[in-house]
Amino acid sequence: MDREELEELQKLASPALHHAELVELAKKHSPTKAQEIASGRWPRRQARACRFLAVMRRDFPEAFKVFIVHHPSEQARPACSVQSALEENNHGSKKSKR
Repeated sequence: MDREELEELQKLASPALHHAELVELAKKHSPTKAQEIASGRWPRRQARACRFLAVMRRDFPEAFKVFIVHHPSEQARPACSVQSALEENNHGSKKSKR
């Protein structure tokens, strides 16, 4: 996983996380289609954030799951926290398999 790319996507996608509709679009559609649909109802910033969230889902599916579940609704979650949660998940799943 390219950590810098993931961090950049998290930064760009974070405005979409404040809106359940945008998160659902990113879950269900390609990045282009998600932005296209969002552009009809949302300002440009949120529509682009929806696109980047869909890119994250496509390119970093595990990080995407953690990002949308652990993201606080009032402020952006730092990228390092998502990475830490992923690492905890990976270590926890290894322990449970033993």
